[in-house]
Amino acid sequence: MKVPNLGRLHSLPLILGFSISQTFAQGLFPLQVGDSWKYTVYYLNQTPPATVPYTFRIERDTIMPNGRTFSVLDNPDMFGERYLRCDSTYLYCWEYRAYDTTWHERRLFNLRADTGAVDTINWGGYRTAAASGITMDTVFSQVTNVQKFQLSGLLFASISTSQRFGYLLFEYWADMPEIQQVWVLDGCVISDTTYGSVTSASGLPQRPSALTLYPNYPNPFNPSTRIRYTLPVSTHVTLVIYDILGQEVIRLVDNTESVGMHEVTWNGISRNGQAVASGLYFYRLTTPTASLVRKMNLSR
Repeated sequence: MKVPNLGRLHSLPLILGFSISQTFAQGLFPLQVGDSWKYTVYYLNQTPPATVPYTFRIERDTIMPNGRTFSVLDNPDMFGERYLRCDSTYLYCWEYRAYDTTWHERRLFNLRADTGAVDTINWGGYRTAAASGITMDTVFSQVTNVQKFQLSGLLFASISTSQRFGYLLFEYWADMPEIQQVWVLDGCVISDTTYGSVTSASGLPQRPSALTLYPNYPNPFNPSTRIRYTLPVSTHVTLVIYDILGQEVIRLVDNTESVGMHEVTWNGISRNGQAVASGLYFYRLTTPTASLVRKMNLSR
């Protein structure tokens, strides 16, 4: 897979360093109420590549039915998650489980993993997470422990996480041979301290500077959900729902649309007029120059 030269895109204040032993204090991922993150998202599958600002913050904590306290994000993160927690080893999310129609805690990343360690995560379109090993890096002039994971399965991506700053860098391939998106951390507010640049930016940009596909809402959903996307130019658009096997369920949009924000509702019905079963689905937005994919859960 071809990874772009990020130095041409953005100056990320991260200097790769040397391997260190796994001597961590508690708190491998910042998750305090009020913590916030600002990213620049580079859409590399467009000509020319486009950029969009994106932010999310922790607005509150909540106790889930399993008795664990999760942090609640005001906007979904790059994986579409809004509920996160971290213990002395793992990062977790709170997600809907389609096969028994319940919510549960999903273990995501082993932040202490050794180099080459591979976890089976079966999370959305990702089956495994392979760790690169812990390094001591410099981010925003601060020394911090960093771990990188290669995600594989139906979708492909990589994510770098920092003990001090959270998600640093996200590279997303979807199921394409070339990289589709890069999320670069511009700045953050952690424990009331500001690092980098955190000039205001909405989770949903006000002007369509790039083709953007937003997380559907609600998610999980029953019986219907809304899908929003923005177009930077007037163009032909298709919006298609696929099941987990990659089979087309229904084509919601297939026409030329104008510049701006658009919204489509899907009521869980297939192209044959039949109600589809509970489970994980993917929705793909495609134009002549780009293609974006996200996941959703239907709960009946």
